[in-house]
Amino acid sequence: DGAAEALSPPRRMGLDDSVVWPRRGRDARSFEPVAVHGFDSVEVAGVVIERFRYFELLGTRPAMIFVDVTGGYGGGVLDQLRSLGYPVHGVEFASTKFADKHLYRFMSDYIWGKTRDAIREGLALPARNSKYGERIYADLTQREYGFMVGGQKIHLESKDRMKERGLPSPDFGDALAVTYAAEVLSLS
Repeated sequence: DGAAEALSPPRRMGLDDSVVWPRRGRDARSFEPVAVHGFDSVEVAGVVIERFRYFELLGTRPAMIFVDVTGGYGGGVLDQLRSLGYPVHGVEFASTKFADKHLYRFMSDYIWGKTRDAIREGLALPARNSKYGERIYADLTQREYGFMVGGQKIHLESKDRMKERGLPSPDFGDALAVTYAAEVLSLS
């Protein structure tokens, strides 16, 4: 696994946060995520660029920036980053273009499954008593899942259903999960 930086889910003036979650191989703990609220696409792109430059100053250029483009708002962020020459990959959560189509319904189900597998294989997450530890723990454990009719494919609980149960949108969990949308090789 190479270095990856992710943005998910970009939400304009809504209730949810836009979160930039850095992951370097099996390390999702060493660098704090950045969460912003109510930013427009230009401001969110600026936050991503700031984080990207921060890693470049450390001598570890991110190999890819994953952007959640579900719902359209992230498309503006993706377009801005792409036009400025940053390595970006748009992730549409309802897409069916991924491996393991026999096991998962949509891209969102697939990337959360990949995140689960990474945790089982030793992905380092923030300690629960750290600034974002309890939030990522909650995001990764409170979302329910089920199986499609026939029991073949896994599907995650919708964010609307989570909100009906009184839970917040799993923005931090999505930001981490989106880093698993494609394999990344680090060149730094």
